[in-house]
Amino acid sequence: MQTHTTKQGLGIERVWWHFGVLAGLVIILLGLLYHNTVISMVQTWWSSGTYAHGMVILPISAYLVWSCRRDLVKVHPIPHWHGIAVLAILVFFWLAGHAANVLLLQQLAFMAMVPSVVWALLGPSVLRRLWFPLAYLVFAVPWGAGFVPFLQNFTAAFSVKLLEVTRIPVYWEGHMISIPTGDFRVAEACSGVRYLIASIALGSLYAYIMYRTTLRRVLFVAASAVVPILANGLRAYGIIMLAHISEMRLATGVDHIIYGWVFFSFVILLLFALGWFWREDWARCEQDLSKGPRSDFSRRKGRPWMAWMACSLVFCIAAAGPAGAAWLARDLSSPDTQVVLPQAASGWKGPIKPANSWDPSFRGADQTLHQLYTESNPGRPIHVLVIHYEQERQGRELVSHMNSLRGEAWSFLGQQRRWIEVAQAGLPVREHRLRGPRGENRLVWSWYDIGGRLANHAWKAKLFGVLNKVLGSAEDATLVAVASDYESSLGEAREQLRTFLEDHSRIVEPRGVIDLQRNHADALQSGS
Repeated sequence: MQTHTTKQGLGIERVWWHFGVLAGLVIILLGLLYHNTVISMVQTWWSSGTYAHGMVILPISAYLVWSCRRDLVKVHPIPHWHGIAVLAILVFFWLAGHAANVLLLQQLAFMAMVPSVVWALLGPSVLRRLWFPLAYLVFAVPWGAGFVPFLQNFTAAFSVKLLEVTRIPVYWEGHMISIPTGDFRVAEACSGVRYLIASIALGSLYAYIMYRTTLRRVLFVAASAVVPILANGLRAYGIIMLAHISEMRLATGVDHIIYGWVFFSFVILLLFALGWFWREDWARCEQDLSKGPRSDFSRRKGRPWMAWMACSLVFCIAAAGPAGAAWLARDLSSPDTQVVLPQAASGWKGPIKPANSWDPSFRGADQTLHQLYTESNPGRPIHVLVIHYEQERQGRELVSHMNSLRGEAWSFLGQQRRWIEVAQAGLPVREHRLRGPRGENRLVWSWYDIGGRLANHAWKAKLFGVLNKVLGSAEDATLVAVASDYESSLGEAREQLRTFLEDHSRIVEPRGVIDLQRNHADALQSGS
């Protein structure tokens, strides 16, 4: 009996050597096929302090896989077609992300391909034993930027509430907080997103190591998400109070960032110390797999020819992503396009070059045009801003969290989506309220024009871009914005914008500010 067991163990180890090496080679080839996606993640880790933790996620995951090696040799690896089907779905999502220039979707889809390859080549029994090391790879993806607006709003509201409790006079509008000592702005860097992501990543690893039951793990990860959000609000309140007590001598520069990291480190250590009291037996690998079937590997064993066949199929499916991206990258741009604005209608003057500054930031835009229209009777001028991309590419897309309609010098006060009845039609707009460096208030209506399709949602703009690529339509993308300054009455500013658009209906037409011929562009842009 002992001899039989030894031979069986040697047989399993020989099978694992064959399947394991092939699986490792396929994952390396996957990285080479999608090297642009891998490079984009590495660049983000290196350049952004928010996602610097991504550099240690792969080594941690690899170590966790290695620590499970004794449990893995208890099962026979065998290819499974469910993993191949999931891989095909992920390749489709990656291709959709590429077509829409959504880097996050590409990175998530690529990272999810790794466990799908393990599933396809080694089977569900292996996948169950490696579920956490493979799932932990999600923290290597630079995600979380979408939480910034919510975190900014929560941090501002939380700190204002604490200021009111401590009887500090406060005025709050959007991300601006004013107290008698000075003004404060909850910037994107103060949202606490870096603390949140780092806390969830550390908390997930801690919960996996310290606890065995699912409930305790889920509760600790939830605490790892909630605690840093509350702590960041408390940190913002503390910084405002410190600046207030010191009469704006402390916590107004880079030192408040240092205070933030010191405070965050203390909070995380306290969270882990509390979690220690409820620790269970160490659980690097799942041992209680007897609740469900151990898969059909106990009855069937993987053969070398199965591994080679599965590897070939996996490689062909994975290669379909870059091949489809090359097809979508064909040039569909309209090189003879020019941003133009109509001449002023009766009762208006313009377009003319503005004297004051407004510096929206849009990376890689092909054309940017900012002009003013003024009423013949004295009134506030109307700003018209057009951002145009002849053909979007990665790093040069209209809809991106890196782009900003307000720019660096302006502060964000609030936004909403509106449906404007203008020119006997409906116009979907995003309404922004901004505050300038000199205290001026500006109301902005903006919308996307994606190859002639109008939208006021970022996801709709992305969807229209994908449809245009797939259908072979023009791929130009444009943001059109009209703005009016105001003192106190938003209603007057809205009515003035609506009247301007009624009188210049060409601006609200699909591709109305794009001249496809360039045959009379100079005449239309007189005064620019």
